[in-house]
Amino acid sequence: MNIFPKPFYVKSGALRKTDLSVTAGAFDDAAAFFAVLIEDRFSEKVVFSENGDIKFERDASLEGGECKILSENDAITVFAADCEGAARGASALFQTIEKKGGFYAPLGEVRDKPLKPFRGVHMYMPSRENIGMFKRILNLMAAAGMNRLILEVGGAMEYESHPEINSGWEKFCRIARNEFPGTDRSYSLQWADSYWKNSVHTEVGGGSYLKKSEVRDLVQYAKGLGIHVIPELQALSHSYYMTVPHKEIAELCDDPFPDTYCPLNEESYKLYFDLAEEVLEVFEPETVSVGHDEIRVLGKCEKCRSKTGAELLSYELLRLYGFYSARGVRTAMWGESLQSFKTYLGGNVGKKSQSVNPYGAYHEIPQTHEALEELPRDMLMIDWYHSMGKESEKDFLSRGMKVIYGNFHGQLFGEWDERSKHEGVLGAEVSTWCTPDEESLSFDGILYEILYSAAVLREADYCNAKMHDTRKRVAEFIPLAKAILRGVPLPSENGSAELLWAPQSSDRLSAYINISQTALPDTGAARALGVFGDTAYGVSVDIPQPVISCGTYAKSLIFLAAAKETMPYRPTYMFPDKKSWELATAAIFYEDGDVALANQTYGRTLGALSYDFGIKRARSAGGEIDADMGGEACAVSPYFEENMPWLGSLIYETTAVCDGKTAAFAYEWINPYPDKKIVKIKLINACQKMGQSVVMFGIAAVR
Repeated sequence: MNIFPKPFYVKSGALRKTDLSVTAGAFDDAAAFFAVLIEDRFSEKVVFSENGDIKFERDASLEGGECKILSENDAITVFAADCEGAARGASALFQTIEKKGGFYAPLGEVRDKPLKPFRGVHMYMPSRENIGMFKRILNLMAAAGMNRLILEVGGAMEYESHPEINSGWEKFCRIARNEFPGTDRSYSLQWADSYWKNSVHTEVGGGSYLKKSEVRDLVQYAKGLGIHVIPELQALSHSYYMTVPHKEIAELCDDPFPDTYCPLNEESYKLYFDLAEEVLEVFEPETVSVGHDEIRVLGKCEKCRSKTGAELLSYELLRLYGFYSARGVRTAMWGESLQSFKTYLGGNVGKKSQSVNPYGAYHEIPQTHEALEELPRDMLMIDWYHSMGKESEKDFLSRGMKVIYGNFHGQLFGEWDERSKHEGVLGAEVSTWCTPDEESLSFDGILYEILYSAAVLREADYCNAKMHDTRKRVAEFIPLAKAILRGVPLPSENGSAELLWAPQSSDRLSAYINISQTALPDTGAARALGVFGDTAYGVSVDIPQPVISCGTYAKSLIFLAAAKETMPYRPTYMFPDKKSWELATAAIFYEDGDVALANQTYGRTLGALSYDFGIKRARSAGGEIDADMGGEACAVSPYFEENMPWLGSLIYETTAVCDGKTAAFAYEWINPYPDKKIVKIKLINACQKMGQSVVMFGIAAVR
C-alpha cells in the first residue's frame, strides 16, 4: 500500500473488489470527504447506504487523530475516535483504491498515529470568489494529515460592532495596491516611511471581507475534516486594520499608515476586545493567536516613552491573555520579541536593535525579551527564529511553555532529529503568506512544502537522512494533490502519451539528459517521459524557432524543457512582474483557425539546466553538508537551502529529471480545446533581451 504520509503499520494482502458503497456511521463528514476524494480522482459517485461495503465506526480505545482500517472480505471498516482520525482514515483508504475495470482495495490492516499533535498551516482569509478553492485546500490539508489552520482575520471578517474596520480595510488595501504597486519592495508601503514597517498583508480577504455567515461556514467545514481553526487576530503589530481607520490609538498618530497601536491607550483595548468578541462568536476556538511578530514601533508616543520595551509588552500581553483566558480560550503568539539567544552568526536575538529602511533612516527598537518572565506558562509560543540558532526554543521550554515551530520548512530543518524530541515541542506550522489559491501557493513552493512537512510531522521514523526518499514520495502524491485541488485528475494519469516532436540529430543541440524511468514516480507525466527514450536531446528555441506539423487530438501536451540560465526568485508577496519570467511560448494552431498559447515560465513550468535537486543543505550550524547531497554550504542561515522555493514550485508543477549534470522539466499543459485537431505547434522565444533562452527536449501529446 502506497499511503502518504506513511502510516506506522501496514499489512497488505490480495486485492478485493468494492462497489464504493459507504455507511457513514458516526462520521458523516469523513464519509462525505471520502466521497469527494473518490469523485475528484476517478469521476465516480459514491453510494451511501445503511449496509455499505465501506463503513466508518467510532472506536473509543483509539487516541485523538489516530485511525485503523480493516479491509476484510465482508467489509472495509475505518475506525477512529474523532473527526480528525476519521478524516485521516478516509484519506488513507482512498489512496489504496485502484481502478482496474472495477474498483479494488487490498485486504489487510492499516494503523496510523501522528508523531506531533500540532500539524498546521497558516493562511490568509480567502476572498469571496476564492472560497471554493479554499475549501479544496482544506481537503488537501486533511488528506495529508494536517490538523490545524491558523487563519489570519484582520479586517477581512464582517464586524457588526465596528463596520468602519471593514470599510477602512478595503480603503487601505486599495491605496497600498494602487499607490505603492512596484515590483521592488523598496518602493512598497512597508518601506515608504522613515522606519521599516511590519509586512503589509493586503492579500487577506482579497483586500475586502467576508460575511460572518461565510466565515462560520468555512470554520464548520474545517471542523468536519478534523481541522481545528485558530483565528489570528493581530494585536499590537500588524494592526493596520485597526490603526488606519482609528489613528487616535496608533503609537505614531501622525503616520499616514500606522501599523502599531499604543499599548497604554485604553481605547486600543476597547476596540480590539470588541472585535475579538465577534471573532470568538464566529470561530468558537480553543486557541486564538494574537500575532506580535515584526514589532517595529514601541515606546514612541508620549504615554509610552517613560516605560521600557519589556514593561510595555508584558502589560499589553497580560491584558490580552486575561481577556481570552476569562473566556476559556488559550492565547498563542509569535515569540520573537520574547527570545534571547546567540545566533549562528554570533549575534544576539532579543537585544535592543535598530530598524533601517532602504533610505538609511533608522530608529531604535527597545529590548523586550524580559517580558517573558511576567507571562503565564500556558501561552503557546510560535518560534519562527528557529533558523537562527538550534536552541531558539530553550527559553520557552525551560519555563514549561509549549512551542510550535513557525514558518516551518520540513525539508530545511537540519536539526529535526534532535529538536523534535523536546517534550514541549508540539509540532509546527507551514506559513503561506500569499493569496490562498493553487497558482500562488504552487508558485511560492508552499503546496510542496505543506506535503513535505506533513510527512515530517506525522511519520515517527522520519529523519534528516530520509530527505531524498521523502521528496520522491511527495512527488508520487502530487498528482493526487492536484486532483483534490482541481476536482479532476490530469489527463496523463489516465491517458497514453505519444511523442509529437523531438530535436533531430541535424539540429543544433545544446544539451542532453539521461532519463531513468526507475528513478521517477510511476504516475502521469513521469510515466509519459518514456516516449522521449532513455536519452533526450535539447535544442535552443531561439534560432531557428521550431515549427512542428501534426494532425492530432490531445487532452494535454507535455513539454520537456529547461532554461539555459538560472534566474532570481521573487515570491508572490513581493508582487513580482511574472511576465519577466515568461521565457518562451508554444503557439498551438487548430484546424478551425483557433490558436492557444502555452507559456513556458521560469519557476513554474521549467527551471535551469544546471538545477541540481540535491544541493546546498546544511546539517548544522557549522555548515556541514551531506556527502551525497553535493554542493557547497549556504551563505545564509545554515538551516536553510538556497533555491528551495524554486525547487518546491517546480516539483509541484512539473516532473523534474536530473542526471547529475543537466536538469529538464516535464510540464503538462491542459488543452482548452481537446475536441479540436491540432495541426501545428510553433515555439517562440520570448527572452532575447535577457541573455536567456529555452532548451526544448520534446513535446508529447496525451490522448
